[in-house]
This record gives sequence, C-alpha cells and structure tokens, in this order.
Amino acid sequence: MSFLTLLISMPFLFPQENQKNDTARKLPEVQILSTRANKDFVSTQNTLKIETLSPLNLGMEAPYLLQSLPSVSISSDAGNMVGYSQLNIRGSDAQRVQVSINGVAYNDAESHQVYWVNIPDILSSAEDVQVQRGVGFSMLGGTNLGGMVSIKTTQKHEESFIKLSSHFGSFNTFRNSINYSTGVSKKGWQLSGRATYNISDGYIDRAWSRLNSQYLSLSKFGPKYTMHLIGMRGHERTYQAWYGVESNVYKTNRTFNVAGTDYEQKAGAPYENQSDNYKQSHLQWIHNIYLNQHQNIGITGYYVNGSGFYEEYRVGQDLGTYFKNQSGFSDLVRQLWLQNHLFGLNIAHQYQKKSIQNYTALAISHYIGDHFGRIPNIIDPSFSIDQSVKNYLNTSNKSDFTFFNKSALTINKTTLNLDLQLRYVNYDASGTLLGHVPMAFDQQFLFFNPKIGANIQFDNQHQSFIFAGIGQKEPNRSDFVESNQNPRPEQLLNIEMGHQIKTNRWNANFNLFGMFYQDQLINTGAINSTGAPIRINVGQSYRVGAEWSGQYKLNSKWSLNSSAGYIFSKILNFNHITPAYNEDYSINESETQIAPLRNVDIAFAPRWNAFLEVRYQPFKDFSILLNTKAVGRQFIDNTQTDSRSIPAYSFTNLAFEHILRPKYMKEMKLNLLINNVFNTLTYTNAYTYNTGIMIMNDGSRVDPTHFNFVFPQAGINVMMGCSVMF
Repeated sequence: MSFLTLLISMPFLFPQENQKNDTARKLPEVQILSTRANKDFVSTQNTLKIETLSPLNLGMEAPYLLQSLPSVSISSDAGNMVGYSQLNIRGSDAQRVQVSINGVAYNDAESHQVYWVNIPDILSSAEDVQVQRGVGFSMLGGTNLGGMVSIKTTQKHEESFIKLSSHFGSFNTFRNSINYSTGVSKKGWQLSGRATYNISDGYIDRAWSRLNSQYLSLSKFGPKYTMHLIGMRGHERTYQAWYGVESNVYKTNRTFNVAGTDYEQKAGAPYENQSDNYKQSHLQWIHNIYLNQHQNIGITGYYVNGSGFYEEYRVGQDLGTYFKNQSGFSDLVRQLWLQNHLFGLNIAHQYQKKSIQNYTALAISHYIGDHFGRIPNIIDPSFSIDQSVKNYLNTSNKSDFTFFNKSALTINKTTLNLDLQLRYVNYDASGTLLGHVPMAFDQQFLFFNPKIGANIQFDNQHQSFIFAGIGQKEPNRSDFVESNQNPRPEQLLNIEMGHQIKTNRWNANFNLFGMFYQDQLINTGAINSTGAPIRINVGQSYRVGAEWSGQYKLNSKWSLNSSAGYIFSKILNFNHITPAYNEDYSINESETQIAPLRNVDIAFAPRWNAFLEVRYQPFKDFSILLNTKAVGRQFIDNTQTDSRSIPAYSFTNLAFEHILRPKYMKEMKLNLLINNVFNTLTYTNAYTYNTGIMIMNDGSRVDPTHFNFVFPQAGINVMMGCSVMF
C-alpha cells in the first residue's frame, strides 16, 4: 500500500465515537507559552487564523498568504507564487526571520534560509500562524534578528471530516489535495492528515514546479495530558529560475531564463533537467503534561532528514577540477548534493499562580550535513567516469544549546517581564570544496540575550506595551566559506513600544521600534551559485520606524483590513569596494578602489510598505475580497544608487468565494482568484554584478560595468477551483 493510499484510507480505520460530554473534549489543548507571544508577554506581533485565508489559499506558497501583515514584502523566482518564494520582514530576509513549526525550528541550521518549497501547502495543515516582528521574548523554535513565524498544526477537530480540493489556473497550475480528520473519539484519539500535489509551468520560461507533500498527525487528548505524533514529508522538483533576467533583456523578454545554457554558452536548446531536487521528512513527538492547576510540562522530540541536489549543465569544463589526475576539457552535467540530519529535544515548564507566571525552557539540537558533488554525465564520449565518485566532500556538525527563563509579574493592571536567555553554538566543518580546495573551520559562540518589558491593560479595550531586548546570531555557512574575511556574529538592541485598541467593531495596533545593530551581516547585492545572498559585516547600522495594523467592520456586509510600515534602514559607515583585476584575473590591490559612504540605505529595505483589503459579504455564504499590496523603492546594493534599485510597485488581487451546503455534504466552496488585476508588469527582487576594474598588461584599464538581474512577476493571472467537505 502506497503512503498516499494509506493517508486516504486511515480516516475509515478509526471509529467515529464523538460524544459531546466526554472528558477529552472538555479539556483545551495545553499551550506551552514558551513557543508563542501572548497577552502577558506582549510583543509586536499578529496572529492569523488559517480559515480566514481560504479565499486566497489556492496553491500559492506561504509567504503570499502572510503579505497582509505590516512591513512584510514577498517575491517569487518563478514569478507566479508557486515554487521558490521569499519572505522579508522590516527589510530582514529569511536568514534573520526564524520559522518554527510547533516550536521546532524550520530554518536550515547552516544557511539559516527558509525553503517554503520543501514543505508545500504547510498552512493547509495549520490552525493559525503568528508573525512576530523584532526580537521579541524568547521562544522555542530558534533565534532571530528580524522576526519569527510560528506555525501551529496541533489543532483539535470537534468533528470528523474529509475535504477534497482541486484548483487550477494560469501557467498550467494545478493543485489537488485531501484533508481529513477522524475528530476526537470517545477515548480521546484523533487522526488527521493531508496530501497535496501541486504543479505549475511557472511564469518565467521553463520555471516549472512539481511539488507534493504529506502530513499525518496522531493525537491523544487525555484528562491530564495531550500527545501528538506528527509526520511531514515534502518533495520538490523545480526548474532553476534563481538566475533572474538581465535588466536589458528584461526590456524585451521579461520571461527569459538563462538557466540550462551556462550563460548562453551551450549550443542548441537549454538543458532540460537544469533542476533543483529535494526531499525532506519531519518527525515530531509532542507531549504536554498537566501536573496540577498551576504547572504544566511540555516535551518535544524531533528529527528532520533532508536529501537532494541541484543539477546543471556546464560548458568546456576542466576535468582536472573534478577528478584528480584527469586532464582534458568537456561539457558535462554536474550535481551538487546535500544530505543532512537534525535531531533535537525541547523541554519547557510552565508555572502560573495568581499574579506570577514563569516559563523555563531548554532546547538541544545537533545537525549533521554532508555536501558533495557527482558528475552523472560527461558529454565527450572519449572520457569515461565513475558516477559514484564524489568529486568533493565536506561535512558539517552543529550543536545548539539554548536555555531561557522568562517571568511575568502582574501588579494591578501592569505586567512586568524579565527574560534571560543563554545560547551556546558549536559549529565546525571540514573537507574539500569543488576544485579539490581544502576547507575547515571550527567556531564556538556563547550568547547572553536579556530582555525586559512591561504592558498595561488600561481596560477591556486599551493596552500599551514597551520592550527592550538584545539578540545575537552567528554567521551562516556561506559567510565562513565564501567570505574573504572572518565573519563576526551579529548583535542587536531592539526597542519596541506600542498601543492596542479592541472594540466590538474595530481593532488597531500601532507601534514604534528601533533596531540598533553592531556587525550586522548585510546583503552586498551579489548572490552565490544557488541564488543565496553574499553578505558582509558592517560596523553600526539601524532600522527605526512605525507600523500600523487594523481591522474595521463597517456593518454586517463590509469590513476593512489594513496595515502599513514606514522604516528608515541605514548603515552609518560603509566602505564600497570596487575590485581591480590583472589580465590573468588576479587581484590588483593597488588599483582596487574603496569608496567610504555614510548613512546609506541598507539593501533590500523598502522605506514604506502598505496593505489594504476590502471584504464585501452581501449574504452569509458569499464574499468578495479586493486587496492591494504596495511596497516602496528598495536598493539592490548598499550604495543608494537609483540605477541599482527596485522601483516602488503594487499589486491588486480580487477573490470570490461562494459556500454551498448541499444535504449530502457539509459544505462546498467555489473559489475564483484574479491576481494582479491591473496587469502590473514589474519585478520584486534583484541582484547586481560588478565586473570590477580590469588592468591590462600594457597598463591600460577597462572601467567597471554593473549588470542588474531582476525577478519579474506575472501580469494578470487566474486561479479557480472547488473544495468539498464531507
């Protein structure tokens, strides 16, 4: 029996013993608050219920469902919201934004990146998602310097159901999924699951995606405990689109994709399997124990396994680069592999009595990653190879120990917070890189991150808070491997203050913040061979601004949802380096130019960001949503040069949802989503390449040239479909 068949059939293997008066259903699921912000540990955050996103959740990646939140900007490599996508909060990219699933860190331990494509459709298995901006109070699920996305999938279903969904649309995009749950049985058991298959040809040429994922959760809700055993699996195959489109080419062919041509050196058609291939499996065991009315304990054990490679065609390669004692040149196909394992344990204790709350947590994890290369094909038939030989291999080990204790003391209407976090990281790697280049580093970091805060609950409608905290984060793998300097850890002092208003008809959140960095690792505007940003340390920098979010219900039919952020992101002192090369491409240090810059904008940090959504519900089961996302100009590098910037842009989307309730099913949803209704043709991400100064053998020089590569987004496009629930 296949895994998918097992998923589909399991709901029928459990008896439907739902009874309204059983003990298990009366008890709420324990929330170990060391994984979330809450009313006593207030931070700058928003929580979205997944059910409210159903008119938009038609196959797009998770970042697109979160774009309504303040200071959030998004992008897609393929241009149509399927495949590789990025989430940016306050100008901080995924390497500083921590993502957790049920309190388990999802960011890659080495790159710190978030690859949403590896867990496609994860939000369809979630109950809600909380997005925090800034450092915030300590939480299980990793560390951050820009924000945190906390996804909760341990939901409790009151009734059994099976939901079948099928959506299709532009660029041959199809998504089929099944969600189900047995509901909670008389003895407290629940089985829930999901299987999704999502394909798209992409907006960019050949930027196809073939994505599938499965989710399975077995839960037990007891009188004094809850237990969840969760398995998740994702498999992605995507044609590479991370090269972007050169800006001059963009003017005439905005869907052009240079991938598979080795920058147009390959003769004939592009290589058809220039693809990224990755499988990732997650296993989580979550156990929450009620000790008494004042104390709870939460224990989470987890294991993550990933394996995959990206494959590319290269022209005229020196075979000695790949195989020792081998000479000659040939076109070839190469694979760059990553196989990794992550083991971890989270333990948390919650104490609450009268005006005192205390949360103590310990998180331990160990990561093992093998990076290696293989050559599956050499085009010149005169050469023979052993495909099993690894032409390079290096292994990484990373251990992470985090301990924190956070307390809240409530006096009248004021709650005072103290949070002390200690984190130790041991990270080492050794072996060889491509070209038989030896590599090795062994780094240890010890971080102490204190945080304080206070919030005042004036009445049932008004609450204010203030927060100050320190965050620190180690460099990532590419900072060590690709940097010519010894990268330093980042340090951040984060100050936040805000006010919240809640009434029966409207609510609003307004906050001011300051994020003051020492040795921030900023994007240079360049990228490495897999599209990841290349970063360098800068001395002092900051992000300061104001944010707003609010919802307003005009009447029973009309409602508004809005958010906005205005942020200054600056580097106080920055040396922009223009390298000089001799004719043999060796560095010419005497001709290399260093331009000192002062108070310049940080790359990829838009000055402003806004969202507005109007929802019209003429009758109970029919709704229309019209939303607009607008993002201000952002610079590609740190020189604050208009010619190297992403212009301000906006997209407007229109969604229709109609719910039918036939007698033979619980509900049927009909959806239509029109993206970019005004056919805005723009790009939302980019990078730049500087050729440097060339010093010729005769002493003459060739001035540098900048090439900008952009990531165009699709014009008007459509998704539609139907879901039925039994």
